[in-house]
Amino acid sequence: SLAVVCLLFICLSAAAQPDILSTVPGDAYGFVATKSLQGSYDKIMAFAEAMGVPIPDENKLLAIQEMLGEVDLNGPAAAILLDPQKFPDRPIALLLSAADAKAVLESHKAGAGDTDVDLPPGVVELDTDNYLGVKGEFIVFAPGPEQVAAVLASQSSPETMPAVKAAFEKG
Repeated sequence: SLAVVCLLFICLSAAAQPDILSTVPGDAYGFVATKSLQGSYDKIMAFAEAMGVPIPDENKLLAIQEMLGEVDLNGPAAAILLDPQKFPDRPIALLLSAADAKAVLESHKAGAGDTDVDLPPGVVELDTDNYLGVKGEFIVFAPGPEQVAAVLASQSSPETMPAVKAAFEKG
């Protein structure tokens, strides 16, 4: 719809690298992408808060880095708003940079052990509120296995939408 294209156009003002854009699901309700996670952390959290996602007082960026270990805070990242009807409680996922995203996933897969949750393919449980997967060069980090699976399964990206691509190319 036109509203989604306008939202995507506005969100692209952060001018992320094209690689991150090709990883964002085309059916996302919105997203914020950035060239540097560290430089844009406050903007991403403001977007999530504006979308109604509760924001804790603690610095989630530092908590995520401590949890995952290998997140590149100076690399590109994106916060994705997923379909709120499919994910009414927590319709958000993050794409995070890492020097070797697959190695991060494998290191957590090895430490995960047995889980009571039947996880979708490619999804690893960190704890009951944090799950990850890998899409392309990026770590997919979300509060539920279904959110990670939705990002992993998406074959389209907003980069293919003409208005979004034109906005990105203009910088």
